[in-house]
Amino acid sequence: MFYGGIINESARIVQKKMKVGLLKETKTPPDRRVPIDPAGAEDTLKKFPGIELFVQASDLRCFADSEYSDFGLNVVDDVSSCDILLGVKEVHIPDLIPGKTYLFFILSTDSLTIHLKLMARLARMLRQRKLVDELKAAKTAGVSLDKAMFDGAINWFDRATNTAGKCGYMRPGDDGSVIRGVNEHFAKLPTMTGVSVICRIFCGQSRRDPKVLKGVDILMANLPNWNKPKNDRVDMYYWYYATYAMFQYGGQNWHKWNTAMKKALLDTQRVGGCADGSWDPVGKWGMVGGRVYATAINCLTLEIYYRYARAHPGEHMTRDMWQGK
Repeated sequence: MFYGGIINESARIVQKKMKVGLLKETKTPPDRRVPIDPAGAEDTLKKFPGIELFVQASDLRCFADSEYSDFGLNVVDDVSSCDILLGVKEVHIPDLIPGKTYLFFILSTDSLTIHLKLMARLARMLRQRKLVDELKAAKTAGVSLDKAMFDGAINWFDRATNTAGKCGYMRPGDDGSVIRGVNEHFAKLPTMTGVSVICRIFCGQSRRDPKVLKGVDILMANLPNWNKPKNDRVDMYYWYYATYAMFQYGGQNWHKWNTAMKKALLDTQRVGGCADGSWDPVGKWGMVGGRVYATAINCLTLEIYYRYARAHPGEHMTRDMWQGK
């Protein structure tokens, strides 16, 4: 339902049911993730009657075809009749169907050539993990948006969050993404809980909401810690999203978080030599992005309070706290 409100509104305008297809992932290495799980698909169809959903058969997904069909969903080999096609990773260019709307995730920074070619083929792309940011930006700019769009996002986070307040990556409260045999030994830090706190606030939930407060408590129990020499609690990706979340939450918790974050990063920034000013690519995802990734994301983390304004200022804090004093 993250995107259900948008699709349903489109169906209402054209006065016909909108056919949505769930694509089989075809990239190498295979990606087992899904843009919508079976229960979420069923909920979407109930909430948005203007949508018909078709699931392209696949033996690679983390959910079996039978799990979708058990919820009464259409599992088919061909989804070319659908108006909108959903995936996780980008579609191979030869497989693009003219006239279709595609919604999938692409890392434009490391796939720029592919991105441009896809644009040239008129495939309209939307990066799923940025949808709430984009909706918030549109609302801030004065665009009139259906509240159901934000409610749908909150509903997704509700489904992915367990009773303790931990948000999962694919299932409620799971431990997130790993590369098997490569980074499984690192601490299971609550990255998606950080994402959920940001998005809940952006979608209009109060900072006093119990689900926001539970998420904040989990983040505060996992402060940034560059625990040399083991380094198994170093996760710069988690630090970025959790710093973003805690800045948006504000108050004394933000000050405590920010102190720990600055110590973790400023004390470990390289000084001297050709690596001067950078960070070593250690931690959970350092082997994937290297020194450039480590340095870029740590700079973005340190700039959080310069790059973003707080949503709903003054909700539960003094003026001095909002100004970061």
